Amino acid sequence: MASIFISYNHSDREFAIPLAHALVEQGHTISIDYESVSPGSEWRRSLARSLKKSDAFVIIWSKNTESSKFVISEIGSALAYAESGEMAIIPVIIGAIPVPPILDHINAIYSHDGDTTHIVSEIERALAAFEGRKAAEEKKQDEVKERIEANAADFIKDAIKALNARESSNRIAANAWYIIGFLTLVAGVGFSITSFVTFSGSTGTSWVEPTLLAIKSLVVIGLLIACAKYSFTLGRSFMIEALKCSDRNHAISFGEFYLRAFGADVQWAELKEVFQHWNIDRASSFTDIKTNDFDLKYIEELRDLAKALSDVKGK
Repeated sequence: MASIFISYNHSDREFAIPLAHALVEQGHTISIDYESVSPGSEWRRSLARSLKKSDAFVIIWSKNTESSKFVISEIGSALAYAESGEMAIIPVIIGAIPVPPILDHINAIYSHDGDTTHIVSEIERALAAFEGRKAAEEKKQDEVKERIEANAADFIKDAIKALNARESSNRIAANAWYIIGFLTLVAGVGFSITSFVTFSGSTGTSWVEPTLLAIKSLVVIGLLIACAKYSFTLGRSFMIEALKCSDRNHAISFGEFYLRAFGADVQWAELKEVFQHWNIDRASSFTDIKTNDFDLKYIEELRDLAKALSDVKGK
């Protein structure tokens, strides 16, 4: 049986009290001001508590109710509580009057002769329909929970496996590019030493040949430095991507913990909030690599100068 809150104007007391008694005879629990409010109590707070605990809100609306600010206030509170889906609102219209705009979106019970038996029957029918909708919604939520429990574990397992594989491959690539960059720097140092020794051993009297050798050496060294810089940049990008995978893995692990801790009561909105950001991140680190960072124009200029000197030597 339901817990029912009855809201009415005191001018309709002769109708509201018999209706409350009839509903009690059907096994329902009734909250109505002549019972729930004791002398000297804070009646607004007491009625608000009763409203929150109720399964249904029955509003008796008549010509007398139109001027009752208190009843309008109760209706507003009931509409707010009803948004949770835990309380039904059942308007009972007394007399040939229109449904008020605040309730015109809700199916109402009409009574022109004040037949309590008919109204109780209609309230019972409205309560049964509400309970049916509520049960269907709960069943739907249970099905969603079952699907979550059945699929979440597999999803998390596959996601973590994929992220681990991606993190490992990115780390390997990062280390490989770091090694390439280091070897390139070593090659540049070795070539610089060789060029210096060769330049020191030059016995020619012409300035063209040593200058040409120096420029060619600078070109090669510049290329090696550019390659080293590019290799280190790629290595850094791969390492950042690996760290991103690690962070995402951590986020999914937190989601897995959340499911284990609250899986029996988790809602879709909560689940979405836990997991929605795991794969949303800033752009890939590779998008930060720009060709301007490896501007080799000065090497081209050195190459043109070496070519010009070669032409001078040939002459």
